[in-house]
Amino acid sequence: MLMHICQIKQPWEYDEIAALAWLPHAVRSAFSRFSDRTKDIIAFKYVKNGRIEGVGIGKLKQNHLGKHLVIGHLNVKDGCRSQGIGSALLNHFLEFSTRSHVPCRLQVAPSNYKARRLYGRFDFSVASDEQDPKTLWMARNPSSL
Repeated sequence: MLMHICQIKQPWEYDEIAALAWLPHAVRSAFSRFSDRTKDIIAFKYVKNGRIEGVGIGKLKQNHLGKHLVIGHLNVKDGCRSQGIGSALLNHFLEFSTRSHVPCRLQVAPSNYKARRLYGRFDFSVASDEQDPKTLWMARNPSSL
């Protein structure tokens, strides 16, 4: 079962998502920084049998690219991967993007081929406007849904 946690209009404090023990420490600390500095956070969690098996955290952002949705974190618990949870979380972000009429962007490690294949199935393509050897930006227009 997928649940929309919230759309937050003010800075968000460290909460149950960031505190999940199975999230990598780097993600928990990044989420803390991410949520303290921004508004318009959108978060989803995937719950099965009362247990959270996946989380997705994004934010609406305005910059030189215009208004867009950035998926900051999409994490599925070890042992729960390859069961469609990541796809379900991603699909909810894309539905939000389409309803909001904003493009969607995310970062992925260039070596994370499994994630890149997943994003490609959802019509994400490499965004040439951002260049960083450690991360790869991918983008999708809302009309792709």
